[in-house]
Amino acid sequence: MNILALDLGTKTGYALHHSMIPSDDAGTWVLGTRPQIAEAAEKRMDRRQDPRFVRLLIYIKQYRSSFPNIDWIVFEDVEFVKSRMQAHLWASWRAAVWCQQGVNIDCLSTGKLKAFATGSGSADKEKMARALTMDPRYILDKDGVKDTLRNKILDDNAVDAVHLLNWAKQTFK
Repeated sequence: MNILALDLGTKTGYALHHSMIPSDDAGTWVLGTRPQIAEAAEKRMDRRQDPRFVRLLIYIKQYRSSFPNIDWIVFEDVEFVKSRMQAHLWASWRAAVWCQQGVNIDCLSTGKLKAFATGSGSADKEKMARALTMDPRYILDKDGVKDTLRNKILDDNAVDAVHLLNWAKQTFK
């Protein structure tokens, strides 16, 4: 079963389980920097077509081209936001995932993901990172969680995506 897990956000964590790669891969896609977001707001692009939405579509398309036959795309579903602008942005990110054809789509709420990973639906970023180190592949590093197989540092977005991938692998056996 080939799965792409996404922790949606301006920094989108991803984790991939695919038959074409020897071990799961994870990392973070930066959909926009502060200056890029400010420029988009100045041009009112955040009101018409936020560039972060476009970049997310591009990243998903690139991954699906590089790793064909993805069976599932799963994402962490944030249920509460602070502003109307955030709600619009989250809706567009969901739409970017939902419009993917030929793949099953599912999501897991933030609280349920935290409970799956740590046993507590209110776990903070540090507890999520520590929970990932229960797998000997991952160790805590001063810069985040280190994936020792890929010699790569994972930020909190990638950590969440790995937990989401683990949930999906258990759920969609």
